[in-house]
Amino acid sequence: MTYMSEAQLTMTGVQLTSSPEKVLASIADVKELNDSSVTNAGVLSAILRGFELPKIYVQPDVERKGKVHLDEDIQLPSVDLSVFRLAEDDPRRKESLATIVNSCKTWGFIQVVGHGVDLHMIKRCEAEAHRLFDLPVSVKEKVLRVPGALYGYGSNFFRNLTAMNWAESFHISHANVREYAAKLWPTEYEQFSSAIEEYITQVQDLGDRFRRILTEGLGVPRDHFDQYFGEGDALATLRLNFFPTCPEPSKALGLKSHRDPHFFTLLHQDEIGGLQIWNEGRDEWFNVKPDRNSLIINVGDILQAASNGVYRSVLHRVVVNSSKSRLSMACFYNTRATVVSPPELISAENPQRYRPVRWEDYAKEAYTITTGKVSQIDQLYGIPEQQHKS
Repeated sequence: MTYMSEAQLTMTGVQLTSSPEKVLASIADVKELNDSSVTNAGVLSAILRGFELPKIYVQPDVERKGKVHLDEDIQLPSVDLSVFRLAEDDPRRKESLATIVNSCKTWGFIQVVGHGVDLHMIKRCEAEAHRLFDLPVSVKEKVLRVPGALYGYGSNFFRNLTAMNWAESFHISHANVREYAAKLWPTEYEQFSSAIEEYITQVQDLGDRFRRILTEGLGVPRDHFDQYFGEGDALATLRLNFFPTCPEPSKALGLKSHRDPHFFTLLHQDEIGGLQIWNEGRDEWFNVKPDRNSLIINVGDILQAASNGVYRSVLHRVVVNSSKSRLSMACFYNTRATVVSPPELISAENPQRYRPVRWEDYAKEAYTITTGKVSQIDQLYGIPEQQHKS
């Protein structure tokens, strides 16, 4: 059984003993489930290989159990977005639109190719993400996200945590990436910041185009939601996620089950699987087959409300393994404006299902519902049926 040497530990910047047993004992004294050098999953992955998972990372049964579809990984419906340059009456365009609408109604997820995000840029951004996560913890802690903050380094952003996520993450925006990068690489920050800025720009442009496709799929004018994404309202942020190998993956999760509280998310993942989607109709978790050349887009809570429940924000999570680490890049496409369903989607037969919602207000309450499969947007902003009849 091997573990990190004192020299290797010194290189991480963490003042920990090299004895795994003593590391476990020191972690047992941790009272707050927050990111720190003591609880860093990347470091613990190397130290505790072959040992037990620290109790602060053991997820409760309600989080890690549940039926998992094991026959095969699902291949999400896939659409080539280049067909949307064709005439509106082109049958290929109509078929692709129907596929997107159906997938967003049922799975809440869709896979896209021909998306316009440069594949070389994706690889460059992945390389910079790995360079970030390879930094000593003492350096990464210079941009540590404190509890309650939106941006910075650290994966445990849920409120009311019962166990920590087995992951590292770094959440940034186009506006602050240079500031954060300069704290990590004071004299050489532009290599990182320029890659991240360009990636966010390209993915946000894709988000603008895809939003109009989704709007068309609702049967309302393609530009209807443009009013919520003007200057000062549009918001795109990026979270880089690293999931190190785990000593006891059956007890941990890279990300606990959740629904995204944004308009929608544009995700790129490497070739290592880990994303699972919950299918409500079958009450079953499905593994998503990764494809490096595609992006996955999933409906968020704000879009569910904006579409009056037509598109569904679906529960998902990330599982980890003991042999291969995993990297993903999640771009959260969002608006600061107050969003309400279009009048075309509301009738006596299909009443308004959600109160107007503003993301910055909703985010203060999001992630607070931590048990079972309760939808936060339904519970916090849904209009009860009895009010429809009054």
